[in-house]
Amino acid sequence: MISVVIRLSSNYSSMGFNSAIIHYQDISDDHLSSLYWFSILIGFFFFGLLNLMTPFVVWFFQEPRLSSLMLIISFIYVINPLGIQFKTLIRKNLLFKKAAIVENTSELFGFVISIILACYRYGAYSIAFGLLSTTIIKTAILVWIGWRDWCPSFHFRFTDLRRYLRFGLCQAGTVSVTTLFDNVDYIIIGRYLGPGILGSYMYAYRLIVFPLLKVGPIIKSVVFPVFAKKQNDDASLCRGYSEMIKLMAFVFFPLLTGLAVTADILIPFVSGPQWKPAIIIAQILVPLGILKVLTIPFNPLMQAKGKVEIAFKLSVGIAIANTLVFLALVRFGAHAIAFAYVGLTLGQIILMSWILTKTIGFQSKSYYHTLAHPALSTCVMGLIVYGCGLCIHSLTISHGALLFLLVSLGIMIYTALEFYFDRKFLIDLKQIIL
Repeated sequence: MISVVIRLSSNYSSMGFNSAIIHYQDISDDHLSSLYWFSILIGFFFFGLLNLMTPFVVWFFQEPRLSSLMLIISFIYVINPLGIQFKTLIRKNLLFKKAAIVENTSELFGFVISIILACYRYGAYSIAFGLLSTTIIKTAILVWIGWRDWCPSFHFRFTDLRRYLRFGLCQAGTVSVTTLFDNVDYIIIGRYLGPGILGSYMYAYRLIVFPLLKVGPIIKSVVFPVFAKKQNDDASLCRGYSEMIKLMAFVFFPLLTGLAVTADILIPFVSGPQWKPAIIIAQILVPLGILKVLTIPFNPLMQAKGKVEIAFKLSVGIAIANTLVFLALVRFGAHAIAFAYVGLTLGQIILMSWILTKTIGFQSKSYYHTLAHPALSTCVMGLIVYGCGLCIHSLTISHGALLFLLVSLGIMIYTALEFYFDRKFLIDLKQIIL
Protein backbone atom coordinates (compact mmCIF):
# COMPACT_ATOMS: atom_id res chain seq x y z
CA MET A 1 0.00 0.00 0.00
CA ILE A 2 2.81 2.44 0.80
CA SER A 3 4.46 1.50 -2.51
CA VAL A 4 1.33 2.62 -4.35
CA VAL A 5 1.40 5.99 -2.56
CA ILE A 6 5.12 6.44 -3.29
CA ARG A 7 4.77 5.69 -6.99
CA LEU A 8 1.77 7.98 -7.40
CA SER A 9 3.21 10.97 -5.59
CA SER A 10 6.86 10.79 -6.67
CA ASN A 11 6.11 11.65 -10.29
CA TYR A 12 4.69 15.05 -9.40
CA SER A 13 7.75 16.30 -7.53
CA SER A 14 9.77 17.55 -10.54
CA MET A 15 6.69 18.74 -12.49
CA GLY A 16 8.29 17.46 -15.72
CA PHE A 17 10.89 20.24 -15.85
CA ASN A 18 13.71 17.70 -16.07
CA SER A 19 12.36 16.44 -19.39
CA ALA A 20 12.04 20.02 -20.62
CA ILE A 21 15.72 20.64 -19.80
CA ILE A 22 16.70 17.68 -21.99
CA HIS A 23 14.29 18.59 -24.82
CA TYR A 24 15.39 22.22 -25.26
CA GLN A 25 18.91 22.43 -26.66
CA ASP A 26 19.45 26.18 -26.07
CA ILE A 27 18.83 26.50 -22.31
CA SER A 28 20.77 29.26 -20.43
CA ASP A 29 22.39 29.22 -16.97
CA ASP A 30 19.84 31.74 -15.68
CA HIS A 31 16.98 29.51 -16.76
CA LEU A 32 18.66 26.50 -15.13
CA SER A 33 19.01 28.41 -11.86
CA SER A 34 15.35 29.48 -11.90
CA LEU A 35 14.29 25.89 -12.56
CA TYR A 36 16.52 24.62 -9.75
CA TRP A 37 15.05 26.88 -7.08
CA PHE A 38 11.52 26.35 -8.36
CA SER A 39 11.98 22.56 -8.09
CA ILE A 40 12.95 22.98 -4.43
CA LEU A 41 9.79 25.04 -3.80
CA ILE A 42 7.72 22.34 -5.50
CA GLY A 43 9.37 19.73 -3.26
CA PHE A 44 8.32 21.57 -0.09
CA PHE A 45 4.82 21.96 -1.51
CA PHE A 46 4.45 18.20 -2.02
CA PHE A 47 5.99 17.50 1.37
CA GLY A 48 3.12 19.45 2.95
CA LEU A 49 0.50 18.06 0.56
CA LEU A 50 1.46 14.46 1.25
CA ASN A 51 1.13 15.01 5.00
CA LEU A 52 -2.25 16.69 4.52
CA MET A 53 -3.43 13.72 2.45
CA THR A 54 -2.41 11.16 5.09
CA PRO A 55 -5.85 10.93 6.82
CA PHE A 56 -7.52 10.33 3.45
CA VAL A 57 -5.03 7.60 2.47
CA VAL A 58 -5.46 5.91 5.86
CA TRP A 59 -9.25 6.01 5.44
CA PHE A 60 -9.15 4.76 1.85
CA PHE A 61 -7.02 1.70 2.59
CA GLN A 62 -8.47 1.22 6.08
CA GLU A 63 -4.91 0.86 7.42
CA PRO A 64 -3.84 3.11 10.38
CA ARG A 65 -0.17 2.06 10.10
CA LEU A 66 0.12 4.08 6.88
CA SER A 67 0.10 7.29 8.93
CA SER A 68 3.67 7.03 10.24
CA LEU A 69 4.92 5.54 6.96
CA MET A 70 3.58 8.53 5.02
CA LEU A 71 5.46 10.92 7.31
CA ILE A 72 8.76 9.11 6.63
CA ILE A 73 8.19 9.04 2.88
CA SER A 74 7.26 12.73 2.71
CA PHE A 75 10.85 13.76 3.50
CA ILE A 76 11.95 12.31 0.15
CA TYR A 77 10.23 15.22 -1.61
CA VAL A 78 12.27 17.79 0.30
CA ILE A 79 15.61 16.04 -0.31
CA ASN A 80 15.21 14.85 -3.91
CA PRO A 81 14.99 18.29 -5.66
CA LEU A 82 18.42 19.27 -4.30
CA GLY A 83 20.13 16.83 -6.68
CA ILE A 84 17.66 15.89 -9.41
CA GLN A 85 18.67 18.68 -11.81
CA PHE A 86 22.32 17.65 -11.66
CA LYS A 87 21.22 14.15 -12.68
CA THR A 88 19.25 15.64 -15.59
CA LEU A 89 22.29 17.56 -16.84
CA ILE A 90 24.39 14.39 -16.66
CA ARG A 91 21.81 12.62 -18.86
CA LYS A 92 21.52 15.59 -21.24
CA ASN A 93 25.27 15.41 -21.86
CA LEU A 94 25.01 11.62 -22.45
CA LEU A 95 27.33 10.85 -19.49
CA PHE A 96 25.58 7.55 -18.82
CA LYS A 97 28.51 5.88 -17.07
CA LYS A 98 28.55 8.62 -14.45
CA ALA A 99 24.76 8.39 -14.08
CA ALA A 100 24.99 4.60 -13.63
CA ILE A 101 27.59 4.92 -10.87
CA VAL A 102 25.35 7.34 -8.97
CA GLU A 103 22.24 5.16 -9.38
CA ASN A 104 23.93 1.87 -8.51
CA THR A 105 25.75 3.22 -5.46
CA SER A 106 22.64 4.79 -3.93
CA GLU A 107 20.36 1.86 -4.80
CA LEU A 108 22.81 -0.61 -3.26
CA PHE A 109 23.00 1.46 -0.07
CA GLY A 110 19.21 1.66 0.21
CA PHE A 111 18.90 -2.05 -0.53
CA VAL A 112 21.30 -2.95 2.29
CA ILE A 113 19.40 -0.71 4.73
CA SER A 114 16.08 -2.32 3.75
CA ILE A 115 17.44 -5.85 4.17
CA ILE A 116 18.98 -5.10 7.57
CA LEU A 117 15.74 -3.54 8.85
CA ALA A 118 13.69 -6.41 7.42
CA CYS A 119 15.89 -8.90 9.27
CA TYR A 120 15.14 -6.99 12.47
CA ARG A 121 11.40 -7.30 11.70
CA TYR A 122 10.66 -3.67 10.85
CA GLY A 123 8.18 -4.81 8.17
CA ALA A 124 6.97 -2.08 5.81
CA TYR A 125 9.27 0.43 7.55
CA SER A 126 12.15 -1.43 5.88
CA ILE A 127 10.92 -0.21 2.49
CA ALA A 128 10.27 3.35 3.69
CA PHE A 129 13.66 3.83 5.37
CA GLY A 130 15.42 2.08 2.48
CA LEU A 131 13.92 4.51 -0.02
CA LEU A 132 14.72 7.49 2.19
CA SER A 133 18.33 6.29 2.53
CA THR A 134 18.61 5.83 -1.24
CA THR A 135 17.38 9.38 -1.81
CA ILE A 136 19.79 10.89 0.73
CA ILE A 137 22.85 9.11 -0.70
CA LYS A 138 21.87 9.80 -4.32
CA THR A 139 21.29 13.50 -3.64
CA ALA A 140 24.59 13.85 -1.77
CA ILE A 141 26.56 12.25 -4.62
CA LEU A 142 24.76 14.27 -7.31
CA VAL A 143 25.38 17.56 -5.50
CA TRP A 144 29.05 16.66 -4.98
CA ILE A 145 29.55 15.72 -8.64
CA GLY A 146 27.24 18.25 -10.25
CA TRP A 147 28.31 21.32 -8.28
CA ARG A 148 31.78 21.17 -9.88
CA ASP A 149 30.35 21.29 -13.44
CA TRP A 150 27.51 23.74 -12.86
CA CYS A 151 26.63 25.76 -9.78
CA PRO A 152 23.15 27.34 -9.49
CA SER A 153 23.31 31.10 -8.99
CA PHE A 154 21.00 33.06 -6.71
CA HIS A 155 18.80 33.92 -9.66
CA PHE A 156 15.06 33.32 -9.87
CA ARG A 157 12.46 34.77 -12.21
CA PHE A 158 9.03 33.36 -13.01
CA THR A 159 9.39 34.66 -16.58
CA ASP A 160 12.29 32.23 -17.07
CA LEU A 161 9.91 29.32 -16.43
CA ARG A 162 7.33 30.29 -19.05
CA ARG A 163 8.31 28.04 -21.97
CA TYR A 164 9.10 25.13 -19.67
CA LEU A 165 5.71 25.18 -17.96
CA ARG A 166 3.70 23.89 -20.92
CA PHE A 167 6.16 21.12 -21.68
CA GLY A 168 6.78 20.30 -18.03
CA LEU A 169 3.15 20.24 -16.91
CA CYS A 170 2.11 18.05 -19.84
CA GLN A 171 4.98 15.67 -19.13
CA ALA A 172 4.22 15.63 -15.39
CA GLY A 173 0.59 14.94 -16.22
CA THR A 174 1.53 12.12 -18.58
CA VAL A 175 3.84 10.46 -16.07
CA SER A 176 1.35 10.93 -13.24
CA VAL A 177 -1.60 9.57 -15.18
CA THR A 178 0.54 6.69 -16.49
CA THR A 179 1.62 5.85 -12.95
CA LEU A 180 -2.01 5.94 -11.81
CA PHE A 181 -2.89 3.71 -14.76
CA ASP A 182 -0.12 1.32 -13.76
CA ASN A 183 -1.35 1.27 -10.15
CA VAL A 184 -5.13 1.46 -10.50
CA ASP A 185 -5.33 -2.34 -10.43
CA TYR A 186 -3.42 -2.33 -7.11
CA ILE A 187 -5.70 0.36 -5.70
CA ILE A 188 -8.93 -1.40 -6.70
CA ILE A 189 -7.79 -4.87 -5.60
CA GLY A 190 -6.46 -3.52 -2.30
CA ARG A 191 -9.70 -1.62 -1.66
CA TYR A 192 -12.22 -4.33 -2.61
CA LEU A 193 -10.40 -7.68 -2.32
CA GLY A 194 -8.09 -7.01 0.64
CA PRO A 195 -4.34 -7.11 1.28
CA GLY A 196 -4.02 -10.90 0.98
CA ILE A 197 -5.19 -11.08 -2.64
CA LEU A 198 -3.38 -7.80 -3.37
CA GLY A 199 -0.17 -9.41 -2.09
CA SER A 200 -0.48 -12.37 -4.49
CA TYR A 201 -1.42 -10.15 -7.43
CA MET A 202 1.37 -7.68 -6.65
CA TYR A 203 3.92 -10.50 -6.36
CA ALA A 204 2.88 -11.94 -9.73
CA TYR A 205 2.83 -8.54 -11.42
CA ARG A 206 6.23 -7.52 -10.10
CA LEU A 207 7.73 -10.89 -11.06
CA ILE A 208 6.63 -10.30 -14.64
CA VAL A 209 7.46 -6.62 -14.91
CA PHE A 210 10.52 -6.65 -12.62
CA PRO A 211 12.97 -6.57 -15.57
CA LEU A 212 10.97 -3.70 -17.07
CA LEU A 213 10.82 -1.81 -13.77
CA LYS A 214 14.61 -1.91 -13.52
CA VAL A 215 15.68 -1.77 -17.16
CA GLY A 216 12.83 0.39 -18.50
CA PRO A 217 13.80 3.62 -16.70
CA ILE A 218 17.43 3.11 -17.73
CA ILE A 219 16.43 2.64 -21.37
CA LYS A 220 14.22 5.73 -21.23
CA SER A 221 16.95 7.81 -19.62
CA VAL A 222 19.33 6.86 -22.44
CA VAL A 223 16.90 6.94 -25.36
CA PHE A 224 15.27 10.31 -24.61
CA PRO A 225 18.40 12.53 -24.77
CA VAL A 226 19.63 10.64 -27.84
CA PHE A 227 16.25 11.06 -29.59
CA ALA A 228 16.16 14.73 -28.50
CA LYS A 229 19.39 15.41 -30.39
CA LYS A 230 17.79 13.90 -33.53
CA GLN A 231 14.34 15.46 -33.00
CA ASN A 232 14.19 16.99 -36.50
CA ASP A 233 15.33 13.86 -38.38
CA ASP A 234 12.30 11.55 -38.68
CA ALA A 235 14.19 8.94 -40.71
CA SER A 236 16.78 8.56 -37.94
CA LEU A 237 14.03 8.39 -35.31
CA CYS A 238 12.23 5.63 -37.24
CA ARG A 239 15.45 3.67 -37.58
CA GLY A 240 16.35 4.17 -33.91
CA TYR A 241 12.86 3.24 -32.73
CA SER A 242 12.88 0.07 -34.83
CA GLU A 243 16.30 -0.97 -33.53
CA MET A 244 15.23 -0.29 -29.95
CA ILE A 245 12.06 -2.42 -30.01
CA LYS A 246 13.90 -5.24 -31.80
CA LEU A 247 16.64 -5.27 -29.16
CA MET A 248 14.10 -5.29 -26.31
CA ALA A 249 12.02 -7.98 -28.01
CA PHE A 250 15.14 -10.12 -28.43
CA VAL A 251 15.89 -9.91 -24.70
CA PHE A 252 12.47 -9.76 -23.03
CA PHE A 253 10.27 -12.00 -25.20
CA PRO A 254 12.13 -15.23 -24.30
CA LEU A 255 12.74 -14.10 -20.70
CA LEU A 256 9.05 -13.49 -19.98
CA THR A 257 7.93 -16.59 -21.88
CA GLY A 258 10.42 -18.61 -19.86
CA LEU A 259 8.85 -17.21 -16.67
CA ALA A 260 5.43 -18.33 -17.90
CA VAL A 261 6.35 -21.93 -18.69
CA THR A 262 8.40 -22.42 -15.50
CA ALA A 263 6.26 -20.38 -13.07
CA ASP A 264 4.88 -23.45 -11.26
CA ILE A 265 8.48 -24.46 -10.46
CA LEU A 266 10.12 -21.04 -10.16
CA ILE A 267 7.75 -19.32 -7.72
CA PRO A 268 7.63 -22.06 -5.02
CA PHE A 269 11.39 -22.64 -5.38
CA VAL A 270 12.35 -18.96 -5.02
CA SER A 271 9.71 -17.70 -2.57
CA GLY A 272 8.17 -20.76 -0.94
CA PRO A 273 4.88 -22.68 -1.31
CA GLN A 274 2.84 -19.89 0.33
CA TRP A 275 3.06 -17.95 -2.96
CA LYS A 276 1.40 -20.65 -5.10
CA PRO A 277 -1.76 -18.49 -5.57
CA ALA A 278 0.43 -16.10 -7.58
CA ILE A 279 1.38 -18.73 -10.20
CA ILE A 280 -1.76 -18.54 -12.36
CA ILE A 281 -1.86 -14.74 -12.11
CA ALA A 282 1.78 -14.54 -13.23
CA GLN A 283 1.11 -16.77 -16.22
CA ILE A 284 -1.90 -14.66 -17.23
CA LEU A 285 0.18 -11.47 -16.95
CA VAL A 286 3.09 -12.67 -19.13
CA PRO A 287 1.52 -11.27 -22.35
CA LEU A 288 1.10 -7.99 -20.46
CA GLY A 289 4.84 -7.87 -19.79
CA ILE A 290 5.61 -8.66 -23.43
CA LEU A 291 3.28 -5.88 -24.62
CA LYS A 292 4.66 -3.39 -22.10
CA VAL A 293 8.16 -3.97 -23.51
CA LEU A 294 6.93 -2.44 -26.76
CA THR A 295 5.61 0.71 -25.05
CA ILE A 296 8.92 1.71 -23.42
CA PRO A 297 10.40 3.87 -26.24
CA PHE A 298 7.09 5.60 -27.06
CA ASN A 299 7.06 8.38 -24.44
CA PRO A 300 10.77 9.28 -24.92
CA LEU A 301 10.13 9.68 -28.64
CA MET A 302 7.04 11.85 -28.05
CA GLN A 303 9.05 14.00 -25.64
CA ALA A 304 11.90 14.33 -28.14
CA LYS A 305 9.44 15.52 -30.81
CA GLY A 306 7.80 17.92 -28.34
CA LYS A 307 4.45 16.09 -28.70
CA VAL A 308 3.83 15.94 -24.97
CA GLU A 309 0.16 16.92 -25.35
CA ILE A 310 -0.51 13.81 -27.47
CA ALA A 311 1.15 11.57 -24.89
CA PHE A 312 -0.85 13.24 -22.11
CA LYS A 313 -4.21 12.78 -23.89
CA LEU A 314 -3.38 9.14 -24.62
CA SER A 315 -2.48 8.54 -20.96
CA VAL A 316 -5.74 10.11 -19.77
CA GLY A 317 -7.78 7.94 -22.14
CA ILE A 318 -5.98 4.78 -21.06
CA ALA A 319 -6.35 5.64 -17.36
CA ILE A 320 -10.11 6.20 -17.69
CA ALA A 321 -10.63 3.01 -19.70
CA ASN A 322 -8.60 0.88 -17.30
CA THR A 323 -10.28 2.27 -14.19
CA LEU A 324 -13.79 1.66 -15.55
CA VAL A 325 -12.98 -1.86 -16.75
CA PHE A 326 -11.22 -2.86 -13.51
CA LEU A 327 -14.07 -1.51 -11.37
CA ALA A 328 -16.57 -3.49 -13.45
CA LEU A 329 -14.57 -6.73 -13.18
CA VAL A 330 -13.20 -6.61 -9.61
CA ARG A 331 -16.15 -8.69 -8.33
CA PHE A 332 -14.89 -11.57 -10.51
CA GLY A 333 -11.50 -11.58 -8.78
CA ALA A 334 -7.88 -10.84 -9.53
CA HIS A 335 -7.72 -13.26 -12.48
CA ALA A 336 -10.39 -11.30 -14.35
CA ILE A 337 -8.49 -8.05 -13.81
CA ALA A 338 -5.29 -9.69 -15.08
CA PHE A 339 -6.99 -10.85 -18.30
CA ALA A 340 -8.55 -7.41 -18.80
CA TYR A 341 -5.20 -5.70 -18.29
CA VAL A 342 -3.68 -7.77 -21.11
CA GLY A 343 -6.52 -6.90 -23.50
CA LEU A 344 -6.40 -3.20 -22.68
CA THR A 345 -2.63 -3.06 -23.20
CA LEU A 346 -2.99 -4.72 -26.61
CA GLY A 347 -5.38 -1.93 -27.60
CA GLN A 348 -2.85 0.60 -26.32
CA ILE A 349 -0.13 -0.89 -28.56
CA ILE A 350 -2.35 -0.64 -31.65
CA LEU A 351 -3.16 3.00 -30.87
CA MET A 352 0.51 3.84 -30.26
CA SER A 353 1.55 2.36 -33.62
CA TRP A 354 -1.03 4.57 -35.35
CA ILE A 355 0.27 7.68 -33.54
CA LEU A 356 3.85 6.81 -34.53
CA THR A 357 2.77 6.61 -38.17
CA LYS A 358 1.25 10.09 -37.95
CA THR A 359 4.17 11.59 -35.98
CA ILE A 360 7.35 10.26 -37.64
CA GLY A 361 6.04 8.14 -40.52
CA PHE A 362 6.84 4.85 -38.77
CA GLN A 363 4.93 2.18 -40.71
CA SER A 364 2.95 -0.50 -38.88
CA LYS A 365 4.24 -3.06 -41.40
CA SER A 366 7.80 -2.29 -40.32
CA TYR A 367 6.71 -2.51 -36.67
CA TYR A 368 5.41 -6.06 -37.00
CA HIS A 369 8.17 -7.18 -39.38
CA THR A 370 10.76 -6.09 -36.80
CA LEU A 371 9.15 -8.32 -34.14
CA ALA A 372 8.50 -11.38 -36.35
CA HIS A 373 11.76 -13.27 -35.79
CA PRO A 374 12.06 -12.90 -31.99
CA ALA A 375 8.32 -13.67 -31.61
CA LEU A 376 8.55 -16.87 -33.69
CA SER A 377 11.73 -18.05 -31.93
CA THR A 378 10.13 -17.34 -28.56
CA CYS A 379 6.96 -19.31 -29.33
CA VAL A 380 8.92 -22.37 -30.51
CA MET A 381 11.25 -22.19 -27.51
CA GLY A 382 8.34 -21.83 -25.07
CA LEU A 383 6.46 -24.84 -26.47
CA ILE A 384 9.54 -27.08 -26.37
CA VAL A 385 10.52 -26.04 -22.82
CA TYR A 386 6.95 -26.49 -21.58
CA GLY A 387 6.72 -29.95 -23.12
CA CYS A 388 10.08 -30.99 -21.69
CA GLY A 389 9.03 -29.65 -18.30
CA LEU A 390 5.95 -31.88 -18.31
CA CYS A 391 8.06 -34.92 -19.20
CA ILE A 392 10.87 -34.28 -16.70
CA HIS A 393 8.56 -33.17 -13.86
CA SER A 394 7.51 -36.76 -13.21
CA LEU A 395 11.11 -37.77 -12.49
CA THR A 396 12.56 -37.63 -8.98
CA ILE A 397 14.61 -34.48 -9.43
CA SER A 398 14.88 -31.40 -7.25
CA HIS A 399 13.12 -28.19 -8.27
CA GLY A 400 16.43 -26.35 -8.42
CA ALA A 401 17.99 -28.88 -10.82
CA LEU A 402 14.81 -28.99 -12.92
CA LEU A 403 14.72 -25.22 -13.17
CA PHE A 404 18.38 -25.12 -14.19
CA LEU A 405 17.84 -27.73 -16.92
CA LEU A 406 14.79 -25.96 -18.37
CA VAL A 407 16.44 -22.54 -18.36
CA SER A 408 19.58 -23.92 -20.02
CA LEU A 409 17.49 -25.72 -22.62
CA GLY A 410 15.49 -22.56 -23.34
CA ILE A 411 18.62 -20.45 -23.82
CA MET A 412 20.17 -22.97 -26.22
CA ILE A 413 17.00 -23.38 -28.29
CA TYR A 414 16.32 -19.65 -28.53
CA THR A 415 19.92 -18.80 -29.45
CA ALA A 416 19.98 -21.50 -32.14
CA LEU A 417 16.68 -20.29 -33.63
CA GLU A 418 17.74 -16.66 -33.68
CA PHE A 419 21.08 -17.64 -35.24
CA TYR A 420 19.13 -19.43 -37.98
CA PHE A 421 16.54 -16.67 -38.55
CA ASP A 422 18.60 -13.51 -37.97
CA ARG A 423 22.33 -14.21 -37.91
CA LYS A 424 23.26 -10.65 -38.91
CA PHE A 425 21.43 -9.20 -35.89
CA LEU A 426 23.31 -11.51 -33.51
CA ILE A 427 26.64 -10.57 -35.07
CA ASP A 428 25.81 -6.86 -34.76
CA LEU A 429 24.68 -7.40 -31.16
CA LYS A 430 27.94 -9.16 -30.34
CA GLN A 431 29.88 -6.18 -31.69
CA ILE A 432 27.79 -3.77 -29.61
CA ILE A 433 28.39 -5.78 -26.44
CA LEU A 434 32.14 -6.07 -27.09
